[in-house]
Amino acid sequence: KIKKGVEVKLEDWGEYRTTDKPYPRGEICVRGKLRATGYLNRPDLTAQVWDKDGFYHTGDIGELLDDEHLRIIDRKKNVFKLSNAEWVSPENIENVYLSIKRIHQIFIHGTSRHSKVVALIVPSSVVSQDKKSKSAEDQFDQLMKEAAEQANIRHFEIPGAFALVDNVFSEKRGTLTQSGKLCRWKIRKDYKMQIADLLNKVQEQDNKATDRHKESLIHMLRRAVKGSISGPDHEEWKKVEWDSISTMLTQGVIESEFGVRIKFSHLIDAKDTLNSIGKLIRASMDGKVQTDEKRDWEKEATLPKDFLERKGTNVKDIAPSFTQGGGVLITGVTGFLGACMLDELMKRQRKDEYKIFCLAR
Repeated sequence: KIKKGVEVKLEDWGEYRTTDKPYPRGEICVRGKLRATGYLNRPDLTAQVWDKDGFYHTGDIGELLDDEHLRIIDRKKNVFKLSNAEWVSPENIENVYLSIKRIHQIFIHGTSRHSKVVALIVPSSVVSQDKKSKSAEDQFDQLMKEAAEQANIRHFEIPGAFALVDNVFSEKRGTLTQSGKLCRWKIRKDYKMQIADLLNKVQEQDNKATDRHKESLIHMLRRAVKGSISGPDHEEWKKVEWDSISTMLTQGVIESEFGVRIKFSHLIDAKDTLNSIGKLIRASMDGKVQTDEKRDWEKEATLPKDFLERKGTNVKDIAPSFTQGGGVLITGVTGFLGACMLDELMKRQRKDEYKIFCLAR
């Protein structure tokens, strides 16, 4: 539903037209009183996203059902983020797997709650029900892994689960656009249950992998602290990932096993070898290294009981005030890049030049 005070317009994009029937379709552009006015020090990006009338071009494709209701049906750029905070472009991956002769069509999908993509595959020739066996799935799985290796596809871009489907994606069924591209929103709608099943399989894999990873970490870290590291431990340690999510997991394992909460920066500095991690944990346990305070997150997220009384019960009274051009919004400040960007921005700005607003998870 379009909120009061928000202006919305559609602009033609590709095959989506404002003249389409029964509903106008196009890129969703919005304008309102509380809005950003551009990217900091990036006039080129600002010009791409904000038009001369002050409308923000969202990149979402929608259809206007009536004056108050809008439905999002597609994206200009088909990218999504996985739970490991990695961005994925499905079209690039699909093109790699389409080089496999046994694959006629393929649809790649992913969500921010899962660590790997899933796929719907239309085989080049009809696969009978009895051939949709474990061996047939294993063959397709192996073919995709080989293609991924040749194209340097990242491990999370190899489908964690996939299904072989009989119906060819076509314009007649609405699963292809007039230009022959996948109509992603229609495929997601038509194969909703199958996609949900595939995502559940990936979730089960994630849970098992996390448990195995934790168990492996615990054994390696215990030996590192004791100074009894074996050759295989060093090789296994090289496989440990150091994105923000994985680092949080390692930090949590160390805290639960050894009772010390090591700072992110210290972990990253010592991550190259298991020996250095062992020394860091021992030094932290001996009080020689400053550690993070243990926080009560439930308490942190709870407002004081007298908060509304102090601030006033009217929403307008407790909402922050914004002025045009009066602040900078930074997202992702809990990640390494975002934190560094925030630090640099605070160092560069003159006193009270502008306010910095951050989104933190």
